[in-house]
Amino acid sequence: MTRWALNSSVLFTQVMSIGVAFALTTTTGWSQEGSENKSQDFRFSIVAPATDEPESETSTKMLSSHQGYVGTQKCVACHQEQYASYLQTSHSKTVAITDAKQEPPAASFHHEASDRDYEVIHRGDVLLHAESLVNDAGVTVARTELPITYSFGSGLHAKTYVCEDKDFLVESPITWYRGEHLGWGMSPGYDRLGHLSFQRLVKQACVYCHVGQIDRLEGNPSRFEIVEQTVSCERCHGPGESHIARYESSSPASKTDNIVNPKELTRELSEAICHQCHLAGVTTVESSVHSPWEFRPGEKITKYRTDYQYELDGDTMNIVGHVEQMHASKCYQETSTLTCITCHDPHHPPTPENSVDIYRQACLDCHALDACGIDHDERIAKNNDDCSKCHMPAAKTNVTHVAFHHHRIGIHTESVDHVPRTSDVLIPVVDDPDLPEQERKRRLAIAMYQQLDATHGTPDAPKPRDIAMYELFQLYQAGVEDATITTALAEDAFESGYSEISKSLAEKSLQYQPRPAEERLDALRILGRIALARQDNVAALKYYRELVSQTRNANDHYYLGLSEQNNKNSDRAIASLERSIELEPLMTSAHQALQAIYTSLGNLQLATFHADKAKQLDEYAAEVLASD
Repeated sequence: MTRWALNSSVLFTQVMSIGVAFALTTTTGWSQEGSENKSQDFRFSIVAPATDEPESETSTKMLSSHQGYVGTQKCVACHQEQYASYLQTSHSKTVAITDAKQEPPAASFHHEASDRDYEVIHRGDVLLHAESLVNDAGVTVARTELPITYSFGSGLHAKTYVCEDKDFLVESPITWYRGEHLGWGMSPGYDRLGHLSFQRLVKQACVYCHVGQIDRLEGNPSRFEIVEQTVSCERCHGPGESHIARYESSSPASKTDNIVNPKELTRELSEAICHQCHLAGVTTVESSVHSPWEFRPGEKITKYRTDYQYELDGDTMNIVGHVEQMHASKCYQETSTLTCITCHDPHHPPTPENSVDIYRQACLDCHALDACGIDHDERIAKNNDDCSKCHMPAAKTNVTHVAFHHHRIGIHTESVDHVPRTSDVLIPVVDDPDLPEQERKRRLAIAMYQQLDATHGTPDAPKPRDIAMYELFQLYQAGVEDATITTALAEDAFESGYSEISKSLAEKSLQYQPRPAEERLDALRILGRIALARQDNVAALKYYRELVSQTRNANDHYYLGLSEQNNKNSDRAIASLERSIELEPLMTSAHQALQAIYTSLGNLQLATFHADKAKQLDEYAAEVLASD
């Protein structure tokens, strides 16, 4: 755990040579000789249409994440009993192509917080989700309706739905919940004013815990192909190609076999298999070299990523907080054998009829039957002698409508529901002292940068942003060539108004690509905004064309529309602005830009249409704010 002891008035002053000399301080962040810290001014002019420009080139190379993998169906021939038991687990039901006949019935409801209406529509064999914005006069100001492609989740607690839109996957803002709150409700993170609507992209990282394998599009976190649905045999046992080759060989003893039995691994390596999906803290930082998709059972998870949690979280319960909770248990700390599969047999899940007996027996393997301080008859009457009811109570989580058993095994005398954190200090959930010191510093600094909204601590204490930027800058100065670090510094410089420094850093970040790809998109956005502000229309067009080819973002399409118009491509500008409205129905500025373009083209009918739409949206926004 890192402790900070820094001067809170000025953390550091350095000079870095990237074509411009500058210093980083705690006040404005950046100090540049001759620089004017001006706000960015985005302009676009109305000009005549011109011929099409060529599209920007982007990588279309697919990166396989499954070398040596053969797929679950190849395992079935020899392992029918294990496959039959696997089908009884939630792992076999993590993702499915949506079958409308198997989904909940049609429904509609109004969401008060965002003042939007939602519909679940069965149209033949297709399931659709729709969102409408209706003003006080009953006029539908905007509407989005998309077909559902995938259903995520086993349905034990909830099912989340994913739409496909022009080669991108996007999460539906509504979810089906089971249990106490049975029925349709807002998806986690959407139950608020101004939520993301149908704009939350499902990226490679989102499907990591739900599918077996994917092929990744090089340099693009939002494009991939699902190779195997559901969490499959090889996610826990490793690639099976060598295993099959060995047993098909005339001399199998001489052949390599990469299949892993988790029971034969050390506790650390056995748990790493579960950690793929059950470890996540408040933020995750990937290795500077390896993608998590390259993880193989039998390896340390920390080779590929580090997950961080806030210190002093105590009894708080998070949706995937099982690991840190279990590690905080005396039962775990005082034995070398207790691990995930002590209680969770991945091939023989308990049934409602035998679950109490199975979990109680796991406790009795270490604890005497009479060790409990409560009389047996009282335990039977109180909770059917279910150890977990008292020692792993069901707790509300930070996900709406969902409660899981708390995994800090112990005597809980107070509520263990999710509560706000009280610390800004980030610590790794699973530490690895074997990680190189520079990589440890890199991951922690990036984790802190990703959590810049932290505001706790005494007024005179160093702010998390200052500490994060200091550490990132030190790593940059040490010559660490890393897209995440360089893009973070570029963003900080841009937000402080030093566009020349930001531009140089963002350009350097592009040189470290295509991996990690998310930072490439951030760097392109910085460069695009700077180019627009400087009226460098050719450069802006290049950056935004690449952006819209790689992601599904309303703002990117909006700025591309301005860039196209500034380059005399009115037809392309109109198409881009209309796409931005399709993605974000509340995009008033896009309607205003279209009004101006159509006015310049002499099409007063369409100019009036978009002027009226912009007015309707402004009035709708005022109604929502007034009712909040």
